[in-house]
Amino acid sequence: MTLGLNRANDIDQEGWNRDTFCYPTDACFDQNPIPKIPGFRWRYNVEPARGNTFGVSLGRVFGRQRLELSITQKMNGVNQVFRSVTNLEGVAMEDRAGGTVESNTRSSIEDLVVRSLSLNVFFDLPGRQRGISPYVGGGLGAAHVAMTGTHYSDDHKETARSGQVYDPPLSFYNGRQEGDLADLVLVGSLHAGAEFPVSDKTMLGLKLTYSMTGGMDVRGSTRFKGRRKEY
Repeated sequence: MTLGLNRANDIDQEGWNRDTFCYPTDACFDQNPIPKIPGFRWRYNVEPARGNTFGVSLGRVFGRQRLELSITQKMNGVNQVFRSVTNLEGVAMEDRAGGTVESNTRSSIEDLVVRSLSLNVFFDLPGRQRGISPYVGGGLGAAHVAMTGTHYSDDHKETARSGQVYDPPLSFYNGRQEGDLADLVLVGSLHAGAEFPVSDKTMLGLKLTYSMTGGMDVRGSTRFKGRRKEY
């Protein structure tokens, strides 16, 4: 059994949809007729905080080698930071000059959770001293990576007392999405550590692990005020 702490690198998050509507906060809304656009593309930084690690392993010793099958879970709280939004072709969206419509956008992710199943090989190094056994190893497997508690909402309202009448109404442009983003990816790991016996059948050790997972690719759809959007 393994208990410990983990630290994850920042993650680049990029998403897109096929929403063709020009929003009332964009400059294109003042054109006549209001044009359709090919969709939107957005980018965030996902910054994981220090998290915890839990794992269990089952294996067999072959002389100075050890083969293990391990199940590991890593969990980190995250901070999602907005970077940019463009249309689907990468052209920046210009703000509507003098517009009186206000957009309140909220976006957040609760946790980054990585659950992996790996086959690991460890090699005991020579130079055991005072019962301490150093070792190195590596592993390969599959990981279920999830960004849980994903939230996005966008609410529009008219700030002027005698604002214009919109058709469709401003509520048409409101949206809300909640759920998890998850994918199954490859994971590879490198290990280094040392163990020492505390009884005839028990070993206590310290292990450092560097692991790398593949990138997530999540596709789906959600319903925004009666219209279905692909993302």
